[in-house]
Order: sequence, then structure tokens, then C-alpha cells
Amino acid sequence: MSLLPHSEPHSLTSANDLRTAFDVLAYGLTETSKRQYQHTFDAWRAWCAATGTPAHDLSAAQVIAFLDRSELARKTKMARLTHLRRLAQTLHTGDVSNPQLRQNYEQLQLLKLPKDDHGGQTRERKALAPDEVYAALQHWPTDTNLGRRNRALLAVLFYAGLRRSELMALQWADVDMGHHLVTVRHGKGNQERTIPFASPKALDLLSRWRACIPHYDFMFVAVNKGDHIQADQPISTETVRRVCLASGDFRPHDARRTLLTNLLTSGTDLPDAQFIAGHANGATTMHYSVVKDANTVKGRIKLNY
Repeated sequence: MSLLPHSEPHSLTSANDLRTAFDVLAYGLTETSKRQYQHTFDAWRAWCAATGTPAHDLSAAQVIAFLDRSELARKTKMARLTHLRRLAQTLHTGDVSNPQLRQNYEQLQLLKLPKDDHGGQTRERKALAPDEVYAALQHWPTDTNLGRRNRALLAVLFYAGLRRSELMALQWADVDMGHHLVTVRHGKGNQERTIPFASPKALDLLSRWRACIPHYDFMFVAVNKGDHIQADQPISTETVRRVCLASGDFRPHDARRTLLTNLLTSGTDLPDAQFIAGHANGATTMHYSVVKDANTVKGRIKLNY
């Protein structure tokens, strides 16, 4: 069934609707890239449904409104713009006689994001202090399903350093409670790795949440406003972002940076921190480390002269 009205001139045929265009676009992508594109398209469709915008209206004006609907990092906006550009291109090449599809594609090719308030630089790298981590965890009640889920979710972010896409794909079968290990099956570049939790606190919070969904496969599922647990389906990466913002002034990647910073500043060897992070290059891991206090650095300096 086509997603476009059949009454419009130059409307797409059922063989060339948005779903088909996405399938064509996703065919040669890695599994990780497919999930990233799918996340953007899911967010786009949800925004279109909420605003009454036709999902095929990939004009620059609508895409700008979509990108500006919430506070997203410029890097995230760039990724979403790239994904929607590719979708507009795929739709256009599927019906080159359609002037509206051509106009949408050409507009998005010319569209550039404005510079951020801080001169277009990336958002400040942030690592949370211990009291901020505790405050984030304690923000959520222990006697509700939502509170138990979000405490467990934050524990995985802070004590395993997973990326959002890695966390949402977790299943209970991926966790070895006895040995305090978690297997990340869909890491960056679709690489699999098994890593330890940095603290037993994570296992305690996971166990409390597991007791609420003993027969579920996916670890993190939706909980509605009535505190009722929903179907055995993974939450979105957007939900992960919202949980972090509700827990304090930080993003999911800040939790990852917090873990790696603390590992490195507490004396953990770089190869071990790199292994936990799933980085191919140790320099990438070092980039995550945020020096927070000169006195702390002074106490760690060791010389042989």
C-alpha cells in the first residue's frame, strides 16, 4: 500500500513508496547502519504523525522543522539529515518524472545546518562526578516498574559504558549474572565483545528489574504512563536519551565517557579500558578521558628523576 495519496499528480506507485525506498536504501548497509537509519526514519514518521505532515513530504522546510523539534547535538542532526537526504534521493531516482521528489532531493542537497552557539564546535565533552552518578540513579523510585527499569538502564550505561544502540539491543541471554559479564552482540561495526561490569551495583539493579519481567527476552522494554510494562520489544534509542536527560544534565554518551574517564584516571591500563569501550584504536579511548582536576593529576604523576 502506498504511503502517498493516489489523488495527487505524480504520486508514488505502491512499488515505490517509502517502505520500498527504505528497503532499497538499506540493502547494502551494515546491521549497525541499518539500525541508525531505521531510528531516524522511525523518528521522522512519529514526528509526521504528530504534526499531520505527510511522511513523503521531505521538503527542506519540513526537514528543518523535524530537526529543530528538540535539543539534539549537531552531530546527531547531521546524521539524521544525511539519512533523510539518502531517502529523498532514493525516492527521486525511483520516479525521476516527479518534480516534487526532484525538488525535495535538490533542496536537501543544498541544506546546511547552522553553526551552534559555540561556533559550530562539538558539544563539550562531559564526565560526571561520583555524586552526580549517584544522584542520577537515585532520581528514580525503587517501588515502580519505570523506576526499576531506568535504574537498571543507567547502571548499564555507567558501569558497562555501552552505546545507546548497544543497550537497546540487549537481551537477558546476553548477561552472565554469575560472572558479572555482558555480551554486546551489535557493537559499532557490528563487532561482538564480552566485557565485565565495572561494579556489582549494576547486577543488583538488573536483578531487581529482571524480577519484574522474568519471562521477557529483551532487557529494556517500554513502560507506559500507568506504570504498566509493555510488549517484549526493545525501547528506542530516543527513550534512552530521554531517560538520561530526565536523570540529570547529561546524555547517554556522557555516561560512557564517565566510565572511561574514571577507569583511566584510577589506574586501569589503556588496553583494558579500550577493550571495555570496544574501540579499535587506543587513541579513541584516550579521547574520551576528561581531566577534571589538576590536583588529581598532580597526585598521579610519577617520575624516575
